[in-house]
Amino acid sequence: MPRTTRYQCYHREQNKGRVDLRAALRALGKRNVTSLLVEGGGELLGSFFDARLVGKIALFYAPMVIGGRNAITSVAGEGSATVKKGRD
Repeated sequence: MPRTTRYQCYHREQNKGRVDLRAALRALGKRNVTSLLVEGGGELLGSFFDARLVGKIALFYAPMVIGGRNAITSVAGEGSATVKKGRD
């Protein structure tokens, strides 16, 4: 049986050169998208955390750890100054 791949591409407005995440999520909601897998770098993930748009966290890691003190982090952004203010 032939497999059909369907996709749509949308251009969203930007905020300071970045995608307005709230506007993008509203647009997806209007299309009945109720769940979104955000798979990206530290800046993208950090942006979702900073905007408090994360409802569920699933962390997958490789069987090898690389990096170091100056390595790119898995979650960037503003972060939290204390554990109490961190994301649970």
